[in-house]
Amino acid sequence: EGIRARTGADVAVGITGIAGPTGGSPQKPVGTVVVAVLVPDAPVRVRTFSFPGGRTQIKFFATQGALDMVRRALGVERSKE
Repeated sequence: EGIRARTGADVAVGITGIAGPTGGSPQKPVGTVVVAVLVPDAPVRVRTFSFPGGRTQIKFFATQGALDMVRRALGVERSKE
C-alpha cells in the first residue's frame, strides 16, 4: 500500500526470498520465494513458492510467478496461442 501511495501506481508487487546459492535454512530453503500483489479494490494477495534450480532459475521463476499473480488479480485471461 505504501509504494502505491508514494508512486501513484495502481498495482504493487513485492518479492522476497532466498535465491541462493547460500542463505537457506531448514525452515526456509534456497528456492523459497514470497510474492505479494496489491491491486485496486481487492485485498493483498500473498503466495509462498518453492522453486527448483539455481539462482538464475529461481529469479526467473519468481518474476514469472509474480507476473502471473498480477494477471490473475487483474482478471486478465491467458492467451491461447
